Amino acid sequence: MGELKNKLLYLLVLLLCLIIGLPNLFETFSGDQALFTVYAQEISKGAVLYRDVWDVKQPGIFIFYLLAGKLFGFTEIGIHFFELLYFLTFAAILLLTLKDYFHNNLFLLITPILTVGFYYSICESLHLTQTEGLVGVPIYLTMWASIKYLDSYQRKWLFLSGLFGGCVILFKQIFLLIILCFWLTTFIASFVKSRKESSGKSFFFLLLQTALLVALGMILPVLPVAIYIIRHNELDLFLYTTFVYPNQAIATLTENRTSFLITGLRWFLIKFVSLLFLTTLGTVIYLFTSKETDKGFIKKIIFNLRQVNLITVNMVLWLVVGFVVVLLQRLSWWEYHYLLFVVPLGILTVKSIETIWERIFENREFFIHSSRKVAFALLIAVLLVPSFYRTVRKIRDNSGNVVSFIKTSQYTPKGETSSEYKRVKDEIAFLLEPNTRSGKIFVVGQPLFYYFSKRPPAISSNGWMPEFFLRKQWQQLNEEIVEKKPVFVFIDHYLFDLIKKESPDTITLIEARYRLRGKNSHTASYEITP
Repeated sequence: MGELKNKLLYLLVLLLCLIIGLPNLFETFSGDQALFTVYAQEISKGAVLYRDVWDVKQPGIFIFYLLAGKLFGFTEIGIHFFELLYFLTFAAILLLTLKDYFHNNLFLLITPILTVGFYYSICESLHLTQTEGLVGVPIYLTMWASIKYLDSYQRKWLFLSGLFGGCVILFKQIFLLIILCFWLTTFIASFVKSRKESSGKSFFFLLLQTALLVALGMILPVLPVAIYIIRHNELDLFLYTTFVYPNQAIATLTENRTSFLITGLRWFLIKFVSLLFLTTLGTVIYLFTSKETDKGFIKKIIFNLRQVNLITVNMVLWLVVGFVVVLLQRLSWWEYHYLLFVVPLGILTVKSIETIWERIFENREFFIHSSRKVAFALLIAVLLVPSFYRTVRKIRDNSGNVVSFIKTSQYTPKGETSSEYKRVKDEIAFLLEPNTRSGKIFVVGQPLFYYFSKRPPAISSNGWMPEFFLRKQWQQLNEEIVEKKPVFVFIDHYLFDLIKKESPDTITLIEARYRLRGKNSHTASYEITP
């Protein structure tokens, strides 16, 4: 009977995550999501990543969009539905893998709400289906499998940990710094345990065994991508995109991006304030209180530190090293980079709530009555209101859209870029007219032009990131315009001056080969001359 009750509670938690996530199906694409979708669709038709469609992102994000598009369609609902299934699966994984981490089943049930549910509560169009949000799943699985190895010393767990780690670096190779910490803590723990058990395994044997098993696991997801790259003769281009270009860009581009860092940190502090407060409170209570009442103040802290669960240690390392990873990405510092902390902060927050319960309220006289327990639950709920307020608003605003879509299959865009949708559709309306010339286009600016016009990019150059072009990218752009001859070129006004400053030859080339077809306060459109 108890097992059945637990299963029903798990289903209720997953249902609640579904309800929180469902309104996001109608969230609009920002430029990033539109670009990933267009690129993934082109790859599905035979285009080669980096050669035919270029971006500095690693293959993982394009693989995700390719799978989503193939399964459910290259649309907002298709991509977001796949993401929802992805995170619902993760919610189930959390319920299955954290059973022994919490002392009370109630706190296990809260965990998916404060990770998956929290993710959907803070995300808007810009943040959904970004690398930093999606990669939390394989990072967590890398950590969990490495700890699982310590329970039985079955080598399959280290192999699986390496496999999930391979998936992590397919999203972004710099995340290797985070998962290396997990393998390091596993190695240290296994070495200490072997010394206590006098198993005879040497330091170097354990180190070699851990490294080999992890490396073998990592090969499995990386190998197909490596074969893809080699088969299309683009190893040099991949290595340049992954290792050479980022370093050159950081060394060459001089724009001060401190304002982006400040904006991102502000967004993080505002959105994560509830989790940060509860995690800090729980940590303080854990360190400075102890069930061992006979211990002195300093001894209590030392005793508590020695009792910290390895999952907690790894979650803290995830946060600390993750911040270093964010800071190292000097050309970015976008808001969505802080989605990297949803999983560790969510789990640590729930653990902190459990600590507050155990150290302060449990078995205390004033907390005996059930009404007091309800009061505690309400207090926690009030502290989490800032994080989940937007969820309630989303559900309210989109409930009609869910019903309408089920009945008519009509998509009604909702989200922060809804006005951008209207603008782009108005500006590309002439492309849909029957007498307009057919052919591919090139856009310097908003990738929604590709998405709504159903006209793919004519060249590989990424017009969504000209502010990060080096001399090589400008030269390649000019060569591709001459060679590929896009029928129409669109340039956002805010980027026109940048092109004129960084590569005046590009403007001269376009004006020589194209006629100005239209111009407004947002965009200039050019049509190739016969």
